Amino acid sequence: SKDSHLKKTLRKFVKQLSIVQNSKRADSNGLYKLFHPISEELKCAISTRGDRFDVFPGIEAYANLEFVVSRLEQFEEIKLTPKVSRSFNTLLASLRNLLRENRYLREEIMTLMPDFLSIRKILAKREKKASQIEKEVKKWVYKLQGRLKRRKLESIPQNIKWQQPSFKLSCEEIWQQWIRLVNSYSEGLYEAYDVKELDFTNNAKEQLFHRSKHHFKALLGRENVARAFLNHGGLHVQLLDIDFTKKNVTSVLLACETPLIEAQRKEFNAQYATVRRTWRIREKDTGNFTQFKDNLTQLECS
Repeated sequence: SKDSHLKKTLRKFVKQLSIVQNSKRADSNGLYKLFHPISEELKCAISTRGDRFDVFPGIEAYANLEFVVSRLEQFEEIKLTPKVSRSFNTLLASLRNLLRENRYLREEIMTLMPDFLSIRKILAKREKKASQIEKEVKKWVYKLQGRLKRRKLESIPQNIKWQQPSFKLSCEEIWQQWIRLVNSYSEGLYEAYDVKELDFTNNAKEQLFHRSKHHFKALLGRENVARAFLNHGGLHVQLLDIDFTKKNVTSVLLACETPLIEAQRKEFNAQYATVRRTWRIREKDTGNFTQFKDNLTQLECS
């Protein structure tokens, strides 16, 4: 929730910047046309997406904005007209202030990430036995408990009360919640490591149900769901009478969902087409700063 809040805060602020809000007026306004490459770069900077906890969108957006500020600082020595100079300095000051105000939240996330990634790495060792995984998890828990004891905070799982997940929780409170969670789920947490036939999660089945409902509504519209079930409900009722093995699930999808989805997929997707921006601006040059420099050069020559 901390990373999600950081991403939300950064996106909201950037979208409210004048040059971003008015980027569509670039053709009719000289100032917005001048700063249009920067507005595009800022939009790219906040268009971060997660990748199964390997990429944290909030952290990446913060790093992208730091990169944008560092690149903008290179233009500070250029002599600009008073109007352009005011806009440039205001933009740079706003971004610096945004980063400064959210630096503590970013540092909290960076503090929590090593422990979070550590427990994920431990639980991902699916070739090991339950006893080995349990031993490693206990070591991880003891490490957190040691930190809490040094701070004279509660570290006994049974005495830790549940708290609503929130970005406002301190690192110590999050450590406590992690300890409580491990204790709460310890009874069945390691069973799948010793039973090959037992799935580690039910994500695949949940995704099947979600996609089935999503595609069904996508084709026929949310308002027409009742009519859709009247016409095609028989196909979906088949899902109630099967055991959800991979073989049967695949056959049901092929027999029921796939033809219905593919029939109008392109038409449906076209209604919700969106611009997918390149957010890895620190790795891939978007050309926006080069264009901004060219715009400034043209301004000086005119």
